[in-house]
Amino acid sequence: MLGLEDAKQTRWGQELLTKGEEVGIAKGRQEGRQEGRVEGKLEVVPVMLERGFSFEEVAELLKLELDQVRQVTEPEKPSQSL
Repeated sequence: MLGLEDAKQTRWGQELLTKGEEVGIAKGRQEGRQEGRVEGKLEVVPVMLERGFSFEEVAELLKLELDQVRQVTEPEKPSQSL
């Protein structure tokens, strides 16, 4: 029976590793793009609120959760150490 290290040395094992890396890289890129989109939207939240939009309107227009919009305006709470 082949062990894991033995399997890595086979062509089949190397193809699996390569495919796994490709899938992982693609998934990472997609997640990064999505995070960038959300960050970009969050940057305009304060401007929209200053211009008179309600929290609900901002959330709807930017396709964000209401909690995300509210968090932008709340100051960061310092973490308490015990």
